[in-house]
Amino acid sequence: MITWSEGEELERAHELKARIEDMRSGNEPFVLIVQDEDGNSAIIHPNTQKSAPIPYEDRME
Repeated sequence: MITWSEGEELERAHELKARIEDMRSGNEPFVLIVQDEDGNSAIIHPNTQKSAPIPYEDRME
């Protein structure tokens, strides 16, 4: 998006990119929700918290 947008859209894209970089470096906390019906996915990290599956009806909100 950064390569073809301009004006306010380009400014917003740069802001989002900077925020993602902060998250990746650990400077901004975030929550990653993995919805895997078969249970084959995993986030391997010492601070990972497992939660109960989200019912299908509640996922579409």
